[in-house]
Amino acid sequence: MHAFLTAKALLLYSILSMVSVVWTVDLDRTLMAVLGFASLLMLAIASLRVSSVDFARVLLVSCDAIVLLSVLAYFSGMAGATVYLQGVDRLSGITFGPHALGRVVVLALLIRFYLYHCGIRAGLFKTVFFVLVYGFVLYMTDSRQAYIVIVPALFSIWVLSGNATSRMKAALFCAVLLVSVLPLLESAGQFGGVVESLNRSAADDITTLTGRTYIWARSVELVGESPYIGYGLHGGGLVLTQNYATDTSGWTTESAHNVFLQTALDLGLVGVFAVVLVFLGSIRAALTRRNSISLALIVFVLILGFVERSIAGAPGFMNFLFFYGVLIAYQDSEVKEYDSFGQGKVVSSC
Repeated sequence: MHAFLTAKALLLYSILSMVSVVWTVDLDRTLMAVLGFASLLMLAIASLRVSSVDFARVLLVSCDAIVLLSVLAYFSGMAGATVYLQGVDRLSGITFGPHALGRVVVLALLIRFYLYHCGIRAGLFKTVFFVLVYGFVLYMTDSRQAYIVIVPALFSIWVLSGNATSRMKAALFCAVLLVSVLPLLESAGQFGGVVESLNRSAADDITTLTGRTYIWARSVELVGESPYIGYGLHGGGLVLTQNYATDTSGWTTESAHNVFLQTALDLGLVGVFAVVLVFLGSIRAALTRRNSISLALIVFVLILGFVERSIAGAPGFMNFLFFYGVLIAYQDSEVKEYDSFGQGKVVSSC
């Protein structure tokens, strides 16, 4: 529990989420969300009892199993293995969603890269096999958010491995160079063609992020009606469904498709302030302690949070990854490994 108590911003965010049962618009929904929140937090705390390498190995096996079973479902023609979205067929496998499967692939790549830099390397055949499988699944899911998060997540591991100082300088130079080149590309009219090419079909519209901007606009209006403490954990999604629907089909959603807007719906601006502190504090801690897996997981959750609710709303697997990433950033560099009798010994952690 030391890591949890040290991560004061996460402690504040957790307390606020649980106390929201007092002002929620739906007590049953919020109680269920609080139970899920607490369970995932306890699971993340328990995971600190083993080294991050062992944790990564177990997680990688799980991710690979999901990916392989999804591929098997696709080639066997199993119903539901593909879904028709934005005018194209997309692979969803056993996750019941292309984005969900895409996130699993990115997580698997992230972990393999982390283990590689820890000196734990699979055989050449196994590595090539899984990379090809990952590439096939990513292509078939056509998940743009998965493509967006791959490079920053892998970069987070690379920049903190080896000579981190020189890599930080190289990364800063590349960032400055990119910022300098962007205005030239914009003046040359290159952005318009790139954006248009990202549309999947005539039924897809990248300029509204497939309708997300409309959801964001309505979410902002609803936040304005209860700006400070929101509608309670997982209550904001209910309010959104009651106040948002598309003009054509009447489709609605519980997700604001943005982690900060969803947090504002649930916990108000106070909650947004707390979650921003969690991100900033944990990123700083991960950089200070050069904890690459922590930084990668936090960046993974944060970037996805710009187009999805991520860790906000009803707690899910993303919350577990986030809690673990934050907590391990505050954990001592030495971790203990426990035997069946609860006796611990210090082991090294990558």
